[in-house]
Amino acid sequence: MFDQLSQHSKSLHQRAFQTNEGDPHYHETQEIDFDGSQITVPKGDVLYQFRQDTRNGQLPAVSWLCAPQNFSDHPSAPMYGAWYVSEILNILTENPEVWKKTIFILNYDENDGYFDHIPPFVAPKPGDPDTGRTSPGLDYSSEYVTREQEIADGVEEQYATEGPVGLGYRVPLIVASPWTKGGWVNSEVCDITSTIQFMEHFLSHKTGKPITEENISSWRRAITGDLTSVFRPFQRGRETMPPFLDRNAQVAAINRAKDEPAPNGFKKLDAVEINAVRSGKIIGASPPQESGVKPSSALAYELYVHEEWQGGTLKLRFESNKKFFGEQTLGAAFNVYAYGYQSSQAYWSFACSAGNTVSHQWESSRFENSLFSLAIHGPNGFYRAIESAAVLTDPQIQLAYDAQREELIFTLKNTSPQALSFQLKDAYQERNRPILKIAAGKEKQVRISVKEQHRWHDITCSQPGSRCRRQYAGRLENGKVSTSDPLMGKNTSNRPFSQRS
Repeated sequence: MFDQLSQHSKSLHQRAFQTNEGDPHYHETQEIDFDGSQITVPKGDVLYQFRQDTRNGQLPAVSWLCAPQNFSDHPSAPMYGAWYVSEILNILTENPEVWKKTIFILNYDENDGYFDHIPPFVAPKPGDPDTGRTSPGLDYSSEYVTREQEIADGVEEQYATEGPVGLGYRVPLIVASPWTKGGWVNSEVCDITSTIQFMEHFLSHKTGKPITEENISSWRRAITGDLTSVFRPFQRGRETMPPFLDRNAQVAAINRAKDEPAPNGFKKLDAVEINAVRSGKIIGASPPQESGVKPSSALAYELYVHEEWQGGTLKLRFESNKKFFGEQTLGAAFNVYAYGYQSSQAYWSFACSAGNTVSHQWESSRFENSLFSLAIHGPNGFYRAIESAAVLTDPQIQLAYDAQREELIFTLKNTSPQALSFQLKDAYQERNRPILKIAAGKEKQVRISVKEQHRWHDITCSQPGSRCRRQYAGRLENGKVSTSDPLMGKNTSNRPFSQRS
C-alpha cells in the first residue's frame, strides 16, 4: 500500500519517520568487558541517523527524537535515559555552528506516579455553571468528556464516567540552548500543546507565513504559554560545556548498583507523627525542601480576585488585567475550593483570557455556620484565602499593585457603624505590622514593599477576635526577572543570583 501513495505522501512519511536502519549493526547487541564487568550494550549506535544528519548539516527545522524503550526513562527501564540525553547534547554541541542556532527541548509525557501537590487546571463542564465558568469567547467544548459521549463511543453504561480532559499533572520540561543557559526556572503554566505553540511562533517568524495548529482549543491557548518566556538574549561569556557521560561507564555503574541494598529509607509513621503531619509540623521523616533559590523568568501575569458583598452573597470576579503588560498579558486559570460547604460540589474551575474577567457567586447559607471559607489557586504561586462570616463588621479589602515601586497597595474600608482594628502579617518579613484602626465608615490605604523578597509576598489580614481573615500570596510581576520563592527555599535575603544559585 505504501507503493501506491503519491511521491509527496511517501516523502512526508520518510521524512517524518526516520530510523537507524543505515547503521550496519542496527538492532544488534554485544557483550563487552568494562572495568572488570561483563555488560550488554548496543553494538550499533542508537543515535546513528541523528548523529549523521547533524554532522552532515541535514537536520530539518524541527526534529522529534523518540527514544527506544530502554533509554526513555519509563518505569520499565528508568536507568539509561541520562546517557541518552547527554549524548544528544554531545552531538549537538560538537559543531559550534550547529549549536549556536539550536534549541533542545526535553519533554516528558507522564510523571510516572510521583506525587504532585498541585492539582492541575481543568475546564468546567460545558453548560453547567455549577462547575465553574470562563470569560466570553473561550471554547472548552472539547476539553470535557461526558458519560453520554462515553456511552455513545461504546463504553458500557456501568463503566462510563465523565470529567475534564486536562491539563494533567505536572511533568518536567527542560530547555537547553544558547538563550536559556544558567539554570533558570520558569513558572508560566504550560502544557503538552506548548511545544506546538512554540513551533507555531518560531516557524511563523521563520517562514513569514501564519502557521496554526487548529486542534488546540481557545480555552487551552488562553491559559497555557508557548514557551517564549523561557528565552533571554544571549549573554556572551565563558563558553564551557559540561562533561558528557560515557555510555559504557554508565551501564557498568547501573549493573553494579543491582547488588546494592534498596535506598528506600522506608519508615512507618506512628500515631503521634501522623497527627503532627496533619497539624502542619515537619517531622524527622519528612523530605526536606532543597534550600536556596534560582533565577526565575519574568512573566506577564497581572491577576486579581475582587470581592463584592451583598448581604449573605459573595461574588468573586477573577481578572487578568492588561494595564501593565498590554498585548503581552497572559490569561490565567483558577481553582477554587470551598471548605465546610454543604454540597458534593465544592470545587470550581475558572479561566479568563488576557484582559478579561469571569465572575461567580456563593451563598453563605451553603456553608457550615454561614462561615465562608474559600481557597483560590492560580498560576505562578497566586493564592487567595477568604474566611468571613459575611457580617457588617467585615472590611471591604481591595488589592492593587504598584509594579514600578514594587509595592502592594491595600485599601481597607470599614463599612460598619463602629471602629475596627485589623492586623496585617507578612510571612516573608516574619513580623506583624502595627495594629491598624479604622473609624466607622472610613478607609485607609497601606503600602507594603515586596522588593526585598524579589516581589514574592504572603500577607494575611485578620480582625482580632473575629473569624474574618484574608490571605494574599504570589509574586508581583513588573517585567523584570526574579527568583524562585525565597520563603520556600529558606532564603529571604537580597543577595545577587550568582550567590544563591
